[in-house]
Amino acid sequence: MARARCSTGTTFEYRQAIDGSAVRPGDVIIGLPSSGLHSNGYSLARQALFAKGGMTLEDHVPGSGRRLADALLQPTLVYVKAAEALWAAGITPRGMAHISGGGLLNITRLAANVSYELDTLPPAPDIFTLIAAAGDIDKATMYATLNMGIGFCVVVHESQQRTALEALKQSGDDAIRIGTVTERPGRFVELPLAGLIGKGDTFEPVR
Repeated sequence: MARARCSTGTTFEYRQAIDGSAVRPGDVIIGLPSSGLHSNGYSLARQALFAKGGMTLEDHVPGSGRRLADALLQPTLVYVKAAEALWAAGITPRGMAHISGGGLLNITRLAANVSYELDTLPPAPDIFTLIAAAGDIDKATMYATLNMGIGFCVVVHESQQRTALEALKQSGDDAIRIGTVTERPGRFVELPLAGLIGKGDTFEPVR
């Protein structure tokens, strides 16, 4: 929190903007789950599911039993409560990134000239698996377009990992550690489990 005084002389507190410039190598990346597509990648989803896969909105998503219409129209999660829970626990995140269009590459919008290794991503939810299978879409395209199950990322100092996870759990978020910040310059995102590395708006297979 910072303090400021307005023209009337009243003092008030405000939170300083988090632009990611405080992110450092060794910091921990915590991921919060998404509820689905989060209003991104629908052109890709429509092409894969309906044009190429021949499915209809009444078909069901394998593994979940949900109608495709319900899975695609799942409301986007908003992560205000998660942020508030961190501040209430005395944690000021070093970086925060909403994973929207551009997928996990969004985290490179943080200001620090570092890179990110996401080495413990959970399996992609059923709707993403279905899109990839129906449209025969490669992993690089999927991860560069969709959130793949992680809707929001928080970067904290390693010493604050446990407190942050506990605070997020109490706020109702099933948050997990998904990776670490590395000292490699250039704002790369490495996905070891998927065999991908990305920069800008594109992932490529690790060679």
